[in-house]
Amino acid sequence: MIQVVELLPPNVEPHEYSLAPALVSEASQADILVISGHLSWELDLAQQVALSKGLPEKNVTIDLVHDFPDKIRWLTLPNETGVNLHGFWYLPENYLTIAGAVRDRLAALRPDLAQSLEQNYQDIVARMSDLDARISAIADDLKQYNREVLITYPEEQYLIAPFSLEVGESLVGSSEEITLSAARMQSIVTNLGAKRYSLIITSDLSQLMTIFESAREISSESGVPIVVLTAFPTPSFDSLLMYNGGALETGFMQTTNFTPSSSSSLDLPLLAIIALLLGIAALEYYFLTRKGH
Repeated sequence: MIQVVELLPPNVEPHEYSLAPALVSEASQADILVISGHLSWELDLAQQVALSKGLPEKNVTIDLVHDFPDKIRWLTLPNETGVNLHGFWYLPENYLTIAGAVRDRLAALRPDLAQSLEQNYQDIVARMSDLDARISAIADDLKQYNREVLITYPEEQYLIAPFSLEVGESLVGSSEEITLSAARMQSIVTNLGAKRYSLIITSDLSQLMTIFESAREISSESGVPIVVLTAFPTPSFDSLLMYNGGALETGFMQTTNFTPSSSSSLDLPLLAIIALLLGIAALEYYFLTRKGH
């Protein structure tokens, strides 16, 4: 009924991408272009797609940053004044806002599908409600420990927020300046040694950047565990959150004084199995997709 096309493959770091003509051509075939709205090449893409269709941008693009500034829950990094625009879609409430926006735009284009679109949206709402209960159980476990962590990149603030963890510091700020001075590296290691931050949080997307090596070096020098979360919602947004919840609990188990509740500890083997199955599913999805092309 509805075909969704990801314009960038998962192994491409979007902040380092340069707009290519082939991408403009592919995007121009879509009825709706959904963009985050904070990357310059996305804005250029929206302009070129609208031009190719001979329509105003607002008719062909859903720009999440500029179209819904008051409906998105924004977070702010420590020592910064502006909102964090990186990865805001990882919050379940923002995920629902985006799903509702897509539903409304598609229903306007295809009124005959409005009822089915609404039913799909309500199914998502029900899934998010069930997911919220499971996330809350993990978050309750983590409250017994120091919840202030060091992250490597701004989007990870939104990856950990559902679990009530707090960002003490980010190696990369909103300016996306990746170079770390020796003095700042030493300051971070000192803070970790003083147990100001309990974990170092990074992601598989950050692994594509040079900052990941800095995170590994800091972890090695400080002895503080590094936890790699996933930023790729494959096969689903639900699995992303549950995988990350399991990864965080495992990370805290590597530190001292963490005792999972009975209900949570029963889930840990299951979470490990889920993580394994998700990896297999992701590989199958990749090879099937490659074969399909």
